[in-house]
Amino acid sequence: TVGELDEDLNSGDLQERAQEIALTLEAAICRAFGPTSKEYSAKARSLVFNLSDKSNVSLRLKLMAGVYDAAQVVKMPAQALASEAL
Repeated sequence: TVGELDEDLNSGDLQERAQEIALTLEAAICRAFGPTSKEYSAKARSLVFNLSDKSNVSLRLKLMAGVYDAAQVVKMPAQALASEAL
């Protein structure tokens, strides 16, 4: 189930994958907006908020499974990143 997969993110291999994705996302944000722009900061905050939202399992799993890549996620509006519960 989705809940079990999300809990599995605590395993070593999945944590490594999550770290790789985080680095890739950060690089994509930097390429898209430049490292010192307001847009960079806004997108980074939006991603941190949405990825850490406990009810937003779907976004985390889609990133982990490769359904979304970093370039796609960086271009997504905040509404598309948000949990369905919001």
